[in-house]
Amino acid sequence: MKAPDITVKLYIHHNQFNPAPFVATCDMSQWNGFTLVEVIEITIPAPILSGADVAQKRIEQLRSRQLDIINSAHAQAAEIEDQIKTLQCIEHSPAAMTSR
Repeated sequence: MKAPDITVKLYIHHNQFNPAPFVATCDMSQWNGFTLVEVIEITIPAPILSGADVAQKRIEQLRSRQLDIINSAHAQAAEIEDQIKTLQCIEHSPAAMTSR
């Protein structure tokens, strides 16, 4: 069974604030600063994936997300540990001298 192709219209605009072409999937010329230059329709062949392929892709995405969460948690824990050590240093600093 062949997957259906994906057909997309791309709207190419000129943006007065940026010399590079601006590509969108809708006509942005109604917004100030965008001039519609051309509309191109492209067809992209959709990949043919089995159920196992889809499951494997999902597992890869979940593992990547899991790793991002772990790395973020380690960074946050290190930041909290630094704050704790800073407070501990302040508590153990010599008392300020007062003049009489």
